[in-house]
Amino acid sequence: MEQYIQTSFWHALAVVFIVGAVMKFIFRGIPATFKPNFDIVGVGILAFLFLYIWHIRHGVGWLVLGIIDAILFIYSIFRRFYKKPVTDSTLPNEIAEFAKSLNLPKLISADLQMESIEALPGKKILYTYTMINVPIGQTLAQNDLSSIRNELIKGVKTDDVSLARYRENDVTFIYKYMDKEKQGQVGIFEITPSDYKESKLKPEVVRYDY
Repeated sequence: MEQYIQTSFWHALAVVFIVGAVMKFIFRGIPATFKPNFDIVGVGILAFLFLYIWHIRHGVGWLVLGIIDAILFIYSIFRRFYKKPVTDSTLPNEIAEFAKSLNLPKLISADLQMESIEALPGKKILYTYTMINVPIGQTLAQNDLSSIRNELIKGVKTDDVSLARYRENDVTFIYKYMDKEKQGQVGIFEITPSDYKESKLKPEVVRYDY
């Protein structure tokens, strides 16, 4: 590799393109939740590569590219681990961008479809679902409602990727379920910080109008 890079500028440039193409191919198969970490790895590899080529060829341009990528590498780490606070002013745009990336409405299962996600005042996130197999006017038994609520609390507690930051900022999660025609409200569950920061699951169902 070192002798190949020494041969000519174009050989050095070819090495950069080959490494970049390989990283792009590998990163394309990485799940979206892990991509931020792999983006950091990619920038770090490029920084090392540019500095390595500069060490061999001693061109100022390679040194500049290496320093720029090193700075980007440090900045990427900072962005990855900096915990930006969640506020009523920042939450709407953040949730709108996230909802846009999901291409809603989206089928979650054979029985459930996610319709929308939106931010509400008071650091609240509202998830609206359609229960595909529930006809207009039908309600669920109290035991079923309690079971759904407990599962939702469990999900909020154990989601370490998308909800962790919101838990740390005491966001309230609201889950609204509609019948298959989206005409009636089957159930609404509000999961507050006191719910997901406690060890015990609460059986009661709390209803609100949103």
